[in-house]
Amino acid sequence: MYGGGLPVAGLASGSTGHAWRRDDAEAVFDLGVTLLRAGQPQDAANVADALLMRAPDDASALILRAEAAIELGDFASAVPFARSAYTVTALKNQKFAAARLAALAHSQLQNDTRAQIWLRRARQYAPDTQTARAVAEDYQFLRRRNPWSTQLRFGI
Repeated sequence: MYGGGLPVAGLASGSTGHAWRRDDAEAVFDLGVTLLRAGQPQDAANVADALLMRAPDDASALILRAEAAIELGDFASAVPFARSAYTVTALKNQKFAAARLAALAHSQLQNDTRAQIWLRRARQYAPDTQTARAVAEDYQFLRRRNPWSTQLRFGI
């Protein structure tokens, strides 16, 4: 029943009568990723919500939920999911993904200064130099687009 909305209420409530095992959560997460890649962001969001009901600080589920929100055009909702993922994880690849998603959502909301801050965060966790250059190019694009600019100089 993918097209009409994925029924995940049973997943979230643990209606099977037992607690989720790690393998169960990973399988549900994989389903969410598959749905997102298949162009079904609302179903992916439902899966992520079920995972977050189980574990609100699951960085992977938060990232999945932020990606689904962006695909749905709900940039205002994507920001707190990405911010939470960035905060709760210690993994560099997740910090990078969360920061990029937060930057994208802020840029779509025309919050260029906030997007630039998130791109600076993303760049420090870039997996390679090519990706770091791409983040820097995105930053420069936003810098040119951003009407607000400040330069601070200090002297003694």
